[in-house]
Amino acid sequence: MMRFDAAYFDRQVERRGTLCEKWDGLGRSYGNPDALPMWVADMDIPCPPAVVEALKARVEHGIFGYTMECPEDRQSVVDFLAARHAWHVEPESLVWSPSVLSTLKVAIQLFTEPGDGVIVQPPIYPPFLSIPESLGRRRVLNPLRRTEDGWKMDLENLEDCLRDGAKALMLCSPHNPVGRVWSREELEQLVALLRRYDAKLIADEIHHDLIMPGHTQTSVMTLGVEDMAIVGISATKTFNLAGLEFSTAVIPDAGLRQRFIQTMQAYGSCAGNLLSRMAQRTAYQQGIPWLEGLLAYLDDARRMLREVLERDFPGVEMSDLQGTYLAWLDFTAYTQDPQRLWQWAAQAGVAVGKGHEFMGPGFARFNLACPHAQLLESLDRLHAALPQLRESR
Repeated sequence: MMRFDAAYFDRQVERRGTLCEKWDGLGRSYGNPDALPMWVADMDIPCPPAVVEALKARVEHGIFGYTMECPEDRQSVVDFLAARHAWHVEPESLVWSPSVLSTLKVAIQLFTEPGDGVIVQPPIYPPFLSIPESLGRRRVLNPLRRTEDGWKMDLENLEDCLRDGAKALMLCSPHNPVGRVWSREELEQLVALLRRYDAKLIADEIHHDLIMPGHTQTSVMTLGVEDMAIVGISATKTFNLAGLEFSTAVIPDAGLRQRFIQTMQAYGSCAGNLLSRMAQRTAYQQGIPWLEGLLAYLDDARRMLREVLERDFPGVEMSDLQGTYLAWLDFTAYTQDPQRLWQWAAQAGVAVGKGHEFMGPGFARFNLACPHAQLLESLDRLHAALPQLRESR
C-alpha cells in the first residue's frame, strides 16, 4: 500500500506551462513571473493517485458522450460525510452545482429580493464582497473582531444589521482567510440570532475537510436549519481538483431544493461532467488515506511557518490557523498601505494573497499547501528582503 508520508508530499511537480493560474499568471498579477506563488488557493501537491488512475482509465475509452449519473455519485458523498464528520444526509438532499460560489449566488436569489441586505463578515474571501451587489442586493458588513483569543464574530453588530433589515448572512466556515473553525456554540448563537429576525443562512463550507488537529468542524446544517439554510461543499478543495469545477449543494428541504434546481436550470446550468463526477466519486471513496497524510503534512507546515515567523520576522503575527491551508499574516507593524505589502513581497520573489482585497490592509494570505522546501524558500526570500520593508515605514 502506498504511504502518504512527508516524503510523498515533499515531491515537487512542475506546473509552469500548464495554463496554471497560480504559476503562469504570476507575471500578469504580480509583475514577477519568477516569484514563488503562495497566493491562489489550490495545492502544489498532486491529487490522490486513485483519482488519476480512474480518470486515465475512463479517458482511454475514447468516447465522451452524454452520460447518466452513477448511483454511487450521491452515496459516495453521503458515506464520506458520515465517516469524516458524523454528518448524516439523505442522498436526495444533494444537488450538483458548478461551484460553491454558484451555489451562494443561487441561494441569495432564492432567499432575498433586489435591494435586500446580505451580510458578509470581513476580512473575507473577495467574491463574498462583490456577489451581493452583483445580484442587485446591498452588501452589509459585519466585521470579525480580533481579540487576544483570536478572531470572533461580532454578534452585537450582527444583531444591529439584522434589526436594520438585512435578510441573509453569507457564512464562511471554516473562515477564509482568518482560519477560524467556528465552535458549535458560536454557530448555535449565530443561528438563534438569525431565527429571531427571520433571516436566512447561506454557508460556504468548502474547506470543511481541511481541519487542523485539536479542532472539530460543525456543519450548520446539523443545527436544525433545514428550513432556512443552504450549504455548499466540494471535493475540489479537499483533494485538489478545482480545475474540474464541481460541487455539492446540501438542501434537505424538498421545496427549497426544487426551487434551487429550477433556478439552476433557468440559467442552463448542467453541473459537472463524466470526468468531474468520476473524480469526486473516486476521491470520496478511496482518498481518505491520502487526506489523512495531507492533514499531517499541513500541520507540520503550520508549525514550520510559526517557528520561522517567531524567529525571523519580529512584529509579524500569524492568526491561529485552525482550518484551511491558508495562513493569515499580519504585517501591519510594518505597513498598512494596501499596495506596499504585496509589491514588496513580489519584488522579493514571493506572491502573497493581497490582504486589502479581503478588506485586510497590511495582511497577507499565505498558502501552505506546497512542498515544505517551497514554503521555506519563500520565507527565506521574504526574510532577506525584510530590511526594505522596515525602511518603508
